[in-house]
Amino acid sequence: MSSAASGPANQLSLLGPVSSVAAEAPLRIRESRRARRLILKVRPPDGVEVVVPKRTHPREVERFIAVNRPWIERALEDIRRRYPPALRAMPTRIVFPGLERAWSVNYHPRSVHRAQLRRGQQQLDIFLPTRQTEAARGLLRRWLLDMARQELKPRLQALSIETGLRYKKVQVRTQRTRWGSCSSTGTISLNAALLFLDSHLIRYLMIHELCHLKFLNHSRHYWQLVGSLQPDCRRVDRLLGEAWTTVPSWAMS
Repeated sequence: MSSAASGPANQLSLLGPVSSVAAEAPLRIRESRRARRLILKVRPPDGVEVVVPKRTHPREVERFIAVNRPWIERALEDIRRRYPPALRAMPTRIVFPGLERAWSVNYHPRSVHRAQLRRGQQQLDIFLPTRQTEAARGLLRRWLLDMARQELKPRLQALSIETGLRYKKVQVRTQRTRWGSCSSTGTISLNAALLFLDSHLIRYLMIHELCHLKFLNHSRHYWQLVGSLQPDCRRVDRLLGEAWTTVPSWAMS
């Protein structure tokens, strides 16, 4: 969805100085040109987002938040339970179970002109301008994307040949809400965060999306096809749905 995201300062002015909710970091206000009504979105692991149509009066936003306060608090508590502080922190070690590989991460705040990441076989060194520590997230996400494209594309190609289910195009991205998707034109999208999963879950997700090339739905015939390639597909599907809690916040777009 195309939208104009407001920064922290705009959030305060949107709600007005008397609002008590603006100071809550897990509750984010975002203005959207396309929104037709006020809506709430859960954005794990960061918090809850209030999507606000353009030209909405601040008092209307405050009333909407007040009415939905119980729902917001339940959603925030669920996020806190699923994403403990360790998943929110910047990493000192990154492990990709499906690749059986790990890297230590070292940060070097110093007087450099621009942030940069140097890759080693088992180590990542991040050099940061002293006032730009947030740049580390972007560097790590770009590294994650490079690794995912390098590792996931060949796996999908091999599985496509094995199953006889041929796609036209594959793309790898960082996403918050989907492990993968398949379009009506035969394009399969994979989430770079799949690297944080065990290999059998990666394989299942790829089977799941390849089967959508035959059935672009979740009909009985679709699940029969998935089951022929993954006998315990329902159980593995549940495990995949629960696996979001293994993905650190820096890896999400």
